[in-house]
Amino acid sequence: MTNSDMVSEQQITRGRVDKGVSPRARKRAVRRIARAYEHGRLHRDGFERRTARALTAGSRADLRVATRDLPHAWRPVARLRRTIRRATKRP
Repeated sequence: MTNSDMVSEQQITRGRVDKGVSPRARKRAVRRIARAYEHGRLHRDGFERRTARALTAGSRADLRVATRDLPHAWRPVARLRRTIRRATKRP
């Protein structure tokens, strides 16, 4: 067995082999972290820590740790209000 055939436990994610992180995936994670910081969801130290983790991530699991509790997307406030109104509207 060669080194390239060996898979560490850290590389296995949900039953799949994690082949590393693409620059595009890192960039998306950093943008997501930056949006959270801009919207006041993170303090500066959290922003810096998460950004560093995303930029040095060796696997997708590492990226998920950096962004796990952040929302995936922000809706404009007016759209969100419409959604709430529709959900609470009486039949």
